[in-house]
Amino acid sequence: KKNIKTMIGPLINEMNRAKFDLIINLQSKNLSSLILKKVHARWKIDRSYYYRDKTTDVLVGCETLKRSGIERDLDCLRRIGLEPKDKYPEVFLQNTDIDKAKFFFTNNGLDLNKKTVFIHPVASVGIREWGVNNFSQLCRTLSVDHKFQIIANVFESEIKLIDPIIKTVPEVVIYSGSVRGMLGVIKKCDLLIGNDSGPSHLSVAMDVPTIVFN
Repeated sequence: KKNIKTMIGPLINEMNRAKFDLIINLQSKNLSSLILKKVHARWKIDRSYYYRDKTTDVLVGCETLKRSGIERDLDCLRRIGLEPKDKYPEVFLQNTDIDKAKFFFTNNGLDLNKKTVFIHPVASVGIREWGVNNFSQLCRTLSVDHKFQIIANVFESEIKLIDPIIKTVPEVVIYSGSVRGMLGVIKKCDLLIGNDSGPSHLSVAMDVPTIVFN
């Protein structure tokens, strides 16, 4: 908490020097609300669903929570008359990242010359998940019918959750490591298939073909 407070002070000062006319808070969480309370702006807009944030002037809700977080953010911008534009973020890796990814492939018996699909079957929020059973059927098709190699990205605590995938495709390789390590592995894959979550945004930024199920 002490480190957070140390970081927040300079951030608030910098934001106040910018003299914003409008601030839109798409997080509506305790930390962002705390910062927003101390930042001066002519207007403040909040995208909260559950409570009224008294630090803002306008509360913009949504019709349903059964949409991805990105779409709810875009809904908020549309409601106040802003039209979202396409952005093309990029992530650049170092040679050492690629070398570590190659080692991961060879160390797990994966052929660097064969087509490889990286899947991200678990999400932190239930409504973002396509479903592990759906992923298991998809993995069977990819592995048996098309002979693709499959890497499944999960935390160690989530491995039990993807038992249906492991039972259907026992040769699936599990990646459970750092985010930077994951970036290198994704870069060496031919396709990423996942839920609406971080890896799918990172793969697009690295120009890796990506399919997202909502």
